[in-house]
Amino acid sequence: MERIGAWLLGRQIEKRIEAFARACEDPALVAGFRALAPGSTDSKQP
Repeated sequence: MERIGAWLLGRQIEKRIEAFARACEDPALVAGFRALAPGSTDSKQP
């Protein structure tokens, strides 16, 4: 892999990890995903 490609890929991965970490700190978002999880008692799905 070329140096610029490796740098760009690494940067994109870092940005995705940062976005995931921010989402994990949002209680409303976490609650929403928990409600969607299979087997969740909060799930609206049958």
